[in-house]
Amino acid sequence: MQRFITSVLVTTALSLIILAVIVVIAFPGFDLYFSYTVRLTLGVNTIIHLGMLVTRKFESKYLILEVLLDITFIIAVLMIFGYIYDVFYVIPVFLLAGMGLLVHVFALFMNMARVAKDVSAINELIKKREKTRRAQRKERRQEQKREQEERQAATQINEGHQEQDQKQSQEQSQDQDQDEIHDNEQHQE
Repeated sequence: MQRFITSVLVTTALSLIILAVIVVIAFPGFDLYFSYTVRLTLGVNTIIHLGMLVTRKFESKYLILEVLLDITFIIAVLMIFGYIYDVFYVIPVFLLAGMGLLVHVFALFMNMARVAKDVSAINELIKKREKTRRAQRKERRQEQKREQEERQAATQINEGHQEQDQKQSQEQSQDQDQDEIHDNEQHQE
């Protein structure tokens, strides 16, 4: 809703600026009834934007068809409002249609600039996300390496204990063997 209201107000402002420039250049000395013109322009732009919400639902694989549909709709609304409010005695039809086309072209460029800004912001977010993922992967690899080293150290310690246990058991069995030999020798004597 906020984007819709902003779009209506921006195109209204563009329309009024273009209208003022055309009136000053084409009709010097003409008194522009600004209050009436502002209300009429705001109403026309609101109707155009409501209609654009409907025309945006029409999607074509050819962008030119969508743009032509928008332009046709804009010019139709301008002609209908121009006829209803008898604007053509002040501004010729071709001038009104040209003004609508010019406002639409400005709006397209503004949308392209906004899209480019959005794309760059999205790209920055993707880069940040990728950096975070790389850092997390690096951290996981380091953790896995640490765990592997700990396992190896524990294995070496266990092997060392096993070797000691084996040596002790060998020594004990040798001691027992020697004790048995010694006992046998004493028995034989």
